[in-house]
Amino acid sequence: MSKNIDDCITCTVPKHYLPAIINDDYSGLSDYEEKELDGFLNGIYQDFGRGHWAYSESYFTYTNDINNLGNDCVDIQYIQYAQDKSIDYIDA
Repeated sequence: MSKNIDDCITCTVPKHYLPAIINDDYSGLSDYEEKELDGFLNGIYQDFGRGHWAYSESYFTYTNDINNLGNDCVDIQYIQYAQDKSIDYIDA
């Protein structure tokens, strides 16, 4: 399978934000966290347009890219697809 890829960024975010980022499920977040995350995501979407999220295993870190606080976090990649570059995926 081949997908066209234009750009990829990696961000460190608190693990409890994943349901909102991946599934648009904000039920576990406070109103403040929702606003914080929406600001972060709007910046990503404005800079990169439509794309796809992928994430790693969680780990503790003293800072993250949303609010600079220590937390159990994951590294997430936002992958923007385009026409001019290609990457091949091996189906298992």
